Order: sequence, then structure tokens, then C-alpha cells
Amino acid sequence: MNALAENTALSPAEAADIAGQIERGYETRMHELAATARTHALEAAEGTGKALLGLSLAMLLGLGAAVGGALVGVHRYQQSPRDGRRRYEGVA
Repeated sequence: MNALAENTALSPAEAADIAGQIERGYETRMHELAATARTHALEAAEGTGKALLGLSLAMLLGLGAAVGGALVGVHRYQQSPRDGRRRYEGVA
């Protein structure tokens, strides 16, 4: 502020007023930038959350398909008998 008053034809009161205007403009701009950054961060977090949820559901579906395939793919002679004896049907 002193440099502004010394290097221009402004009075100290006018220099203080201009310095105050610049400071208020700077603070306003910083608050706007902070709000914008916060908004963008929340949007990015929301997108990431949706992507992770979709990936989790796809993995769960894959797990279900693997278990279902294992149950369907087991032959009768590979299952344990209920009466305690092993039976090999279709094998000589």
C-alpha cells in the first residue's frame, strides 16, 4: 500500500482503498475457485463410486456364473453318494 502511494499520484487514503478493493476481489475469486474445486471433486467421487459399484456387480455375477457352471458341470459319478457307497455309473 505504501509503494502504491509513493509510486503514483494517489493519496494514502486512495491507495488504501484500491488495495482493499484488490484484496476483496482476490478473496472473492479464491472462494469461487474453492467452491468450483469442491464441486468437481464431488462429481469425480460420484463417478468413481458408480464405476466401482458396477465393477462389483459384474464380479458378483461372474462368481455366480462360476458356481452355477461348477454345479451343472459335475458328473453324477463325481458326486458323493448318499448311502455311503460309491457308484460309478457308465464306467466299466
